[in-house]
Amino acid sequence: MTDQGTRREGWYADPLGQADLRWWDSRNWTTEVTSASAEGSRPNSAPRAPLQWAGDEAPPPLAAGAANRVSPPMPQPTADPKLALGAKSATAQTEPDDAIPNGPDWSELMRALLTAGDNIVTATAAGIPTITIDMAQRTYWWDLSLDSFPAHPVDLVVNAAPRGSASTPAVAGRYIEPLLWRVGVGAEALATRVDPSLRYKLRRWPDLASMPHTADQLHAIKVLANAQLTPTELGAIADIGETAARGLIGTFTLMALLDSVKDPAATR
Repeated sequence: MTDQGTRREGWYADPLGQADLRWWDSRNWTTEVTSASAEGSRPNSAPRAPLQWAGDEAPPPLAAGAANRVSPPMPQPTADPKLALGAKSATAQTEPDDAIPNGPDWSELMRALLTAGDNIVTATAAGIPTITIDMAQRTYWWDLSLDSFPAHPVDLVVNAAPRGSASTPAVAGRYIEPLLWRVGVGAEALATRVDPSLRYKLRRWPDLASMPHTADQLHAIKVLANAQLTPTELGAIADIGETAARGLIGTFTLMALLDSVKDPAATR
């Protein structure tokens, strides 16, 4: 800020509050500071580049005797302990860390779908409508949106019946891929069915817009789309670990999205 030379140079109260006094060179504030008890002479060292201010006027000089008065410190805001780093909400503080168990998964349904062939598979669980799945026609029926699909089904019961004796809803079904994604990522047993002696590569990109996924899963999918990899290699390259890589490969196998070949190293 400038004062067009209307105020003489000298020590004035520091407008930044970083010191008692700051030197005004008749045009700009400098970086020279001192305490109120120091002698009010011009600094011995040459002033550095002037400070820049948003206003357009210099503050008035100190009144007689004001040099010995120190402005009280600005009040500092008190941090809300509820917002402190690592703090838990009031609800979280009263609940144990393991209040929400992992619970059961969809492994039983996954196993039925892998061997379904031309059969119609149905699955029921507590609190949700029956899911009807036609793997041969890549279709499923469910009365709810997949946004309501539970990660941990309770009292899951799975049945498979021949197409001729099974009944399917009269309404049109929905494309099965988004459902298989949710079943696969929620089935721990799926990882154990992946053959470690095969190399896998994504044949076709899934519809990720309809599949809730993490950034790590997306990165692993990109890696799997560009190279034929074993589960161990995918886990290492995508930095997700072999277990997660096996789960992803198993899910895409369930969705029929992968090509696989025998790993030459395994053959040797």
